[in-house]
Amino acid sequence: YVNYSHQTYWDRPDNDTYNLSLSRFFDAGQLKNLGLTLSAYRSLFNHTRDDGAYLSLSVPWGNGGTLNVDGQAGSSGNGAMIGYFDSIDANNTYRIKAGVARQGRAASSGYFTHKGDVAELTANTTYEEGRYRSWGGAIQGGLTATPEGVAMHRVSSMGGTRMMVDTAGIAGIPVRGYGAGTQTNRFAKGVMADISNGYRSGVI
Repeated sequence: YVNYSHQTYWDRPDNDTYNLSLSRFFDAGQLKNLGLTLSAYRSLFNHTRDDGAYLSLSVPWGNGGTLNVDGQAGSSGNGAMIGYFDSIDANNTYRIKAGVARQGRAASSGYFTHKGDVAELTANTTYEEGRYRSWGGAIQGGLTATPEGVAMHRVSSMGGTRMMVDTAGIAGIPVRGYGAGTQTNRFAKGVMADISNGYRSGVI
């Protein structure tokens, strides 16, 4: 992948950016589907040149997890991070990273997502030595009302296609689309918000 960008301004010098990226998947002995990416860039902005390179290796680890090792070098400093991403189950995923930022400072981050029946919850934290630390979280959900009933549910995208199902008066029946499953509520209604657009769907 090659990219070149040229930007002009009426009140300051032009800006030129060059990017080159190479990626490859391969096997190494017992390790399968490893991914390697190498990127290099050059930026010329306001008569200042910034050169850098980025190397990333992803290794499938355990039962569905992924180990990532990233390194970067450039005019603004060098850094390296190691991270791990995995799913606890179909509804819970997490990612952790730790290492050294470009300026030689210790850095770490963490991210957790829970896909519940009525909402999706996320929590995250970021730390860089001597600069900042942060915590955050979000709750995202929706409500679908039809002449047949009402149900709260999580949403995969705002305004996306969703389907309401009725389980004939029985609550707690698991239903699912393409993503994590959900259960029908106390009124035997459930909403799947991760189905394809433009297709006739049915639940058996």
